[in-house]
Amino acid sequence: MDSRTTVIGGLVVVAAFGYYLSQQRSGSEEAALEGQVGALTQRIGELEASLAAATEKAEAQAAVIAETAALGSRLAETVQGIGEISETAGTAQSTEPAGAAAAMETIAAAPKAEEPAEPAATAAAEGGTGVGETAILADGAIRAFVSRVDEAGQTARLSINGALSEVAAGDTIAVAADGQDCSVSVDAIGGGTVSLSASCTAAEAEPAAEEPGSGSAAAAAAEGTMVGVGETALFGGSEVRVFVSRVTADAAVIAVNGLATTTLAVGGSIPVGDACNVALAGVEGNAAALGYACAS
Repeated sequence: MDSRTTVIGGLVVVAAFGYYLSQQRSGSEEAALEGQVGALTQRIGELEASLAAATEKAEAQAAVIAETAALGSRLAETVQGIGEISETAGTAQSTEPAGAAAAMETIAAAPKAEEPAEPAATAAAEGGTGVGETAILADGAIRAFVSRVDEAGQTARLSINGALSEVAAGDTIAVAADGQDCSVSVDAIGGGTVSLSASCTAAEAEPAAEEPGSGSAAAAAAEGTMVGVGETALFGGSEVRVFVSRVTADAAVIAVNGLATTTLAVGGSIPVGDACNVALAGVEGNAAALGYACAS
């Protein structure tokens, strides 16, 4: 084989080896490129997932922001409502004292209701007894409650030991109290008060009488104390309480020391205790004349 042929053969081998190398290099580059493309694709997928998560998070944040704004609006409305309520309460509180004062003035200006015939005792004012007060006379044997005073007419309404009386200045009322014959005098009426005084004398001793309930004992109590329906008379140092429930033309329904009632005809009497009687001396209008006497 000549040198020329050898050279050509060498060139062919070199060319073939170069072609082989080029093919090998091209395949490696393609594999590398494919690897890079795969990595980029994976990265793009990760970026898309991150973007989706960020979008979802942004939407959630937007919802939270919107809800926060709504809560803020509702809070503002609530605060405004509380302010309005506070203003209303302040207005009510500012007007309350005036309303209370007006109510107190109305109560003070209202006419006083008449007190019951037998109220709790109150000491009479010195120089006179005013409406709603009780004069204690004859060492406590006589209690005169003043329910009305008319200065212009010089009259007054008294409840003396439970008996209601309309009196005028200068009048004298006979009262039997604690076994005494007493008289209550209306000395003067003025300044919204009534000036009262009383004098008592020992009652005349009654003869040994027939048994309680007899006509003699009833006669001893003939001069009675006028007691209106619904009122109570006190006898025997307030130990005997006689309540007048009803009055007819010739009788009275009374209750003695309790709730049980008895119909007592005019001139009749009922025994009280061992030796005393309550008698009905008469009736006048809507009142009964009651007497009380005890056998010696």
